[in-house]
Amino acid sequence: MSQSWTALARELSEASPFCRAFGHELVVAEPDRVVFRTSGQTEICRQTTGQWVGEALEVLASITAGVLLTTPGDEPGTFSAPYGATVRTLYHLRPSSSAWVEGEARWVRRGKSQAVIETVVCDAEGRELLRVLSQHAAIPEPLLFSVKESRLQARSANRRDPSP
Repeated sequence: MSQSWTALARELSEASPFCRAFGHELVVAEPDRVVFRTSGQTEICRQTTGQWVGEALEVLASITAGVLLTTPGDEPGTFSAPYGATVRTLYHLRPSSSAWVEGEARWVRRGKSQAVIETVVCDAEGRELLRVLSQHAAIPEPLLFSVKESRLQARSANRRDPSP
């Protein structure tokens, strides 16, 4: 399963408009751990002061945990999301002017009715900038998605976007 899950995680990150918009690059994709890195080369990531914006760190943590929550579907190129509602608790939100930041998500608990993931965002110097504990409730019927459909939707949205 780990190989197919790893391939799925790569496909998801490549198809994600959020990963492109924020400059997130998948570094590690394992069934029990996901790591994304971003250099902050997009305007979304940093304030004019050169500091990492809190919301950008939160989005990095959210995307990293979200990929960890997925499971491969029955058909190639599909995935399911077996958990729904999320409650997040943020700790240690700190500023940094580092060249890049990295988010790492790991399972704390993966049960039938709920899952808990801890995501830590650190800067290039190894300083912890953000720690997020997220709780996810299992849903009766997992949501099913297709990577191909996600890519088509992203292309369609890009065509409608009037910005250069």
